[in-house]
Parts: sequence; structure tokens; C-alpha cells
Amino acid sequence: MTQAGPRPSLRPAAADRWRAVRGLGHLLVLALVVAGVAAVLTQPSAPPIDEPLPATTWFPESHLEPVEDYQEPRDLVLVAGVVVRLGLAAAVALSRPGRELVARLAERLAPWAAAGVVLAGAALALDLLLLPLSFWSGYVHDGAWGLRTQGLAGWVRDWLVTHPPTWLGAGLAGAVGWALAGRFPRGWPPLLALLGAVTVGVLALAYPLVLQPLEHRTAPLEDGPTRDAVDAVVAAAGAEEIEAVLVADASRRTTRQNAFVSGLGATRQIVLYDTLVAARPPEEIAAVVAHEVAHHQHRDIARGAITAAAAIAVGIYALAGILVWRTRRGAQRHPADPRAAGVVAGLVLVALVVSTPVEAGLSRRMEAAADWGALHLTEDPGGYERVKVEMALANLGRPDPPAWRHLWSGTHPTRVERLTMAEVWCERYGAADPSGAVSGAARAPQVRLAEGSQSPQAAEQAVLAPPQPPVRVHRTPPALR
Repeated sequence: MTQAGPRPSLRPAAADRWRAVRGLGHLLVLALVVAGVAAVLTQPSAPPIDEPLPATTWFPESHLEPVEDYQEPRDLVLVAGVVVRLGLAAAVALSRPGRELVARLAERLAPWAAAGVVLAGAALALDLLLLPLSFWSGYVHDGAWGLRTQGLAGWVRDWLVTHPPTWLGAGLAGAVGWALAGRFPRGWPPLLALLGAVTVGVLALAYPLVLQPLEHRTAPLEDGPTRDAVDAVVAAAGAEEIEAVLVADASRRTTRQNAFVSGLGATRQIVLYDTLVAARPPEEIAAVVAHEVAHHQHRDIARGAITAAAAIAVGIYALAGILVWRTRRGAQRHPADPRAAGVVAGLVLVALVVSTPVEAGLSRRMEAAADWGALHLTEDPGGYERVKVEMALANLGRPDPPAWRHLWSGTHPTRVERLTMAEVWCERYGAADPSGAVSGAARAPQVRLAEGSQSPQAAEQAVLAPPQPPVRVHRTPPALR
């Protein structure tokens, strides 16, 4: 098939109008990037925990040794996954077989179709290459440690249901990007960046309705003490707009305990694993929900969407610069040459690897602020600590992972950092006694404001205030059971 190059230049008047539109597009993208930077810089923060207490403050030695036996093989899986991603990037972009395969597709298909097939194929190949690692980690290893509850058929079904959307998304991104680059040789970067921003917003809004059901079946949290405790947290936060508190059927695949918040606006919901609801008392579930409500108060999903859209825009402009540079060097015929699809796929894979620690660092800051906000909402550091410890025990979580692992992929503060945060909170807002309560507040299991304490609005302002220097407090850990 003869490859079509960029369309010829427009007439002068039309060219002037298009130049103005293109300039407006660049300004909108610039505004998007500025908004992304602002979303990061204005993110609420928690006090830094420079010297967390040792893990043995909360965890018995009988937990620390087995958890390392469980986690250390997963470290190797993580490293192997990085090697696979970088190896696939090199194979697609640099190897002779990879270049020849892309060239054959470019000869037989329209440019946009060839690019879509290459990007979708790269996503599919990545998941297939990672499949042995995923199977060993999620099925064999988790099964051996009692964390998996589903059989082989269920595990395969979940894999087949949750991965194809990624392949489809990669293919659509490649096809649309190449179609825009072919139609608008000089104006495609702002168009694709703005389209990417819209897509991120739609996905954040529609995730609970479209993608989340692929992983979980949910039902409303039933009335009772747990629901009362959850409603008390929501009321204390002034977040009555959160109407959907759901329970997911996580127990059909795992024994892990977890919770998350998803959606924007009318689709916003808090989801609790049924394993968590079944295992924890109401006051501890209230502490978990308070963390998710704090995410809502901080508008973390919206912040994350804006930051992601800005990062995608920067990546698209960087990619455009690389394609122009390759064209000038004669490595490809023009920026929309479909033979460059393999290079683009390789660059995307490398970018995903390189961005991992950056994303993890931003996430850790967000999660720490949510923990700090949860302590303000519940004013129950004892319940906060108990549920953090019990969930770590149930999930075989490392209290204090190796520094390299935490910096590379740790999306939350370490458990000892999160638990020490409760000590800092006690030091600032009340003296801790050995029972794990805060003297002078006489806290009941339910959420309430102690007499003379801050209102929810004042508490939120305290959460949003700049962090103060860290404080170390030593106290007797709360009873765990």
C-alpha cells in the first residue's frame, strides 16, 4: 500500500484561521499543565514522619518473619516485571524482527489502522509476557499463603475480563493519534492532548459504572451498627453528598481486607470489601471509611485526574518532538509515518516504567494526608491503630518494607509511618494513655466531637494547614484483639 504523507498546506486565509486555532490549543494545553502542577502543589499534606517507631511496637515477631517469607518472592516478581517491560520496549522499537513486523503492517493497512494494531498488540504482548508472573504471584503464591479463595477457572475469568479494556484503549489511542497526526500534521499535539484530558475525566467519572463492575459485584451496606458508624463519619465530615457506601464481593477471590473511593460527582462511592466488613467491628470500619472520606474532602480523585491529564499532555508534546527529530534525521518519512508506531510503543513502555516511582511518591503524599484527615474526623487513634495493624496482619503486609521497594512502588506510607502518625496526633491533640485512648476526650466507639474540640470545618482547616515539624511519642501500643 502506498503511504500517504501529511495533507498539503491550506489556503492562506484558512491557514491563518487554523494557526489561530492551533495557538489556542497550545494555550489550553499550557493551562492544563499549570492546573496539573497546581493540583500537586496544593495537595493537603500530613506531618512528616522522619523517625517512625520500630515495627515491634505493634507487630509480634511471629508476624514479621513469615511476612518476609511471603513478600520477598514478590520483590523478585516486581523486578522481573520491570525487566519484561523494558525488554518488550527494546524488542518492539529497536530489534530487527520488531521493525520488520511493524513495516509489514504499515504496508498492508491504513496508517491509523497499522498504528492501532501495533499499540494494541504491544499491550497484549505485555500482558501475555507478564501472565506467568501474574499467575504465580496471584494464584500459586497467594494460594499457598491462604490469601486466594477462588479456583483456577475464576482466576482465568478475572484475567480475561479485566485486561482486554487495556488492549482496546491502547489500540484506540494509537489509531486516533495517527489519524490526527495525518490530518493535522502541525496541530495534532494540542488536539490529542486535549482529547486525552477529556478521556481521563470521562474515565474518572464513569469508572464505577463501567470498569469497576468488571472486578466486583457490589451491594449497599446494610443498616446496623456498622452503617451507623459509617454515617457518623460522613456527617462529621459534612460529606452528605456521599450517598453510596457499597460492599464488594471480594471474598470470592481473596481474604484480603481493603476499601477505596471511586467516581466523581454523582458517581462518587465508597466501596468496602466484604472481608473487611465481616472481620472488623464498627469503630474500626469507621476509621477506614474516614480515610476514604478524607480523600473526598481533599478532592483527590479530581486532583489525580487533572495531574494525569497534564502528564499525558507533556508526554504527547515530548513524543511529537521525538517524531519530528526522527523525521529530520531521516529515520522516518514524516511524523505520521506508521513505521514509527513501534518506536512510539517502546517509548510508552519506557515512560510507564520510569514514571512508576514518581506516581508512587505522589500517591504516598496523598494517602498520608488522608490518614491525617481520618484521625481528625474520628478522633479515635486507638481504633485507627487497631485497624491498621489488623489489616496488615490479615493481608500479610510488611510493616517496614525495604527502602528500594517502597520508593519504587509504595503507593502508601509504610505501616510503621502510618501508625506513628497516630502517635503524633495524640501528642498534638491530647496525651495518650496506655489503653490507646486520648485522655480528656473519653471517646466512645462511635464517631463524635469531644467537648471543646474543633468543629468539622475547623478540623478540615487543620488538615489543610502546612505540616509542622515531626514529633516522636513513645507509648504503650493498644490491645490488638
